[in-house]
Amino acid sequence: MLKRTLKRLSSKISREYLERLIRPAIILGGGNVGAAVLNFMCVAVASASLGIDLFGKFVIIQTTVLILESLFKFPTWQPIIYFYNQAEKKDIRALLDKSYSVEGLTSIISFLFFLFYVLFLSRFFNLRFAEEGIIYGILLLFKINGPSIAVFRIFNEFKFLSYTKLASSALKLILYLWIAAYSSSLFNFILALTFVGFVEQFLLFIFSRTVLKSLTVPLSFKFISPASIFRDKPFVKYLFITNLHVSVKVIIKHLDIIVISYVLGDAGAGLLKIVKNFGIVFKQLIDPLFQVLFPFIASSTDDRKKVIGIMVKPMKYLGLFCAVFTGLFVILGQFTIDLFFGEEYLVVFWPTVVFLLAASIEVITISFHPTLLSYNKPGLSLKILSLTSVAYFGAILGLAPSLGVMGVSISYLIFYIAWSIIMYYSIKKLLSNG
Repeated sequence: MLKRTLKRLSSKISREYLERLIRPAIILGGGNVGAAVLNFMCVAVASASLGIDLFGKFVIIQTTVLILESLFKFPTWQPIIYFYNQAEKKDIRALLDKSYSVEGLTSIISFLFFLFYVLFLSRFFNLRFAEEGIIYGILLLFKINGPSIAVFRIFNEFKFLSYTKLASSALKLILYLWIAAYSSSLFNFILALTFVGFVEQFLLFIFSRTVLKSLTVPLSFKFISPASIFRDKPFVKYLFITNLHVSVKVIIKHLDIIVISYVLGDAGAGLLKIVKNFGIVFKQLIDPLFQVLFPFIASSTDDRKKVIGIMVKPMKYLGLFCAVFTGLFVILGQFTIDLFFGEEYLVVFWPTVVFLLAASIEVITISFHPTLLSYNKPGLSLKILSLTSVAYFGAILGLAPSLGVMGVSISYLIFYIAWSIIMYYSIKKLLSNG
């Protein structure tokens, strides 16, 4: 059926558009939807087994590690893709040497700061962080996945990302179900989550080596010293700016859980996680689209009409998908919440509706950020994101104390309306000046 669908599409769409955008998006999207369903069930199992308060602690641990990782560990796949496409001589080996070196060093730095946070900062500021979370933080030392992700995206081997997500999500659900049935505790859920993280990193590494071997790229890599890396100023500049952008975006998407836990306690963090869990389908849709769009646009910047086509064509289909999904949730959402999470979580229904509206804007405008990256404008994208994030957190601090989780959802909607408007006019100006 998939082959017949792609064949019909190919009669209307150029072969390049089909091969580089639609086919990879379908492959990744299929894997991500499967992973999204499995992860949805994981959250349902953990929340039902632990209860609101302990589940809130569980969420805070995951969120804290994710934020610290985004601040101090530099993901390198974006610079690899950009400089590989810009270079006349395509040398993936040299770029991967830099990538492994950068991510190895910054992984150590992120773990050391994690220990500093857990042992000193969290206690000094009276922030909630369960001691069990130290186990999960060890994973920071081994999350060196930028080189693997770059290889999959550059050489159009997106199926391996789907395989990895499906396998790790399935394993996590099996472990969660076993723990819920036989030995439910916060410690055991953290242990399972950490083990799955190690398995995921292992699969990414093995699959990327398989791709490189098929391309006859040498599989042994050499360490590049920080001094040598810093001499490559264009690479370092692009790396720092894109990392800042990732950090700000992760903070925007996840720091609200820390803030809401400070305002409403652990239970508030748990409730907000349930709200976001219903948006996981949107997140899983966005990830593959970004992975496909960025290398496609980056290799098409000489033809601005083509870039505009790549940006615009998916929008109406994405808008239709978002409208259908949000409409179905309005109709079936309360029943679904009661079925999977229990009656005590029904309070998140309307906050989830508002959150899905904001997520819909994020999905429809998915091509905006990779377009600026492709034209070497990561700084502009970062400025826009930083500016709108100030409004976002200002809205949270103003609305959350009185409206609770609904205040966070409204703030999220305000953020994406402002961000999409500013990004639209910035890209319009950039392309018209070209």
